[in-house]
Amino acid sequence: MLFTQAPPGAHVFPVDSVDAARRRFEHRPLVPGENRGRMVAAGPGRLILADPANNQFTLFEPAGSELPGCLSLPVS
Repeated sequence: MLFTQAPPGAHVFPVDSVDAARRRFEHRPLVPGENRGRMVAAGPGRLILADPANNQFTLFEPAGSELPGCLSLPVS
């Protein structure tokens, strides 16, 4: 869906604008028969997408020196 070379699993990517990434996802041209994937969650500064194989892609806007691990993800 987003990155064909990424290995399976969850991935976190910084982006300049989550709103722009969301608009590109919602309004991208579709190939006939293509599975779009889906938006799993959206919040201030982050967007989580899932591809047809259920791999998750978290797009986030870094704030200063914030690291991807600082997102509000469940901690066990």
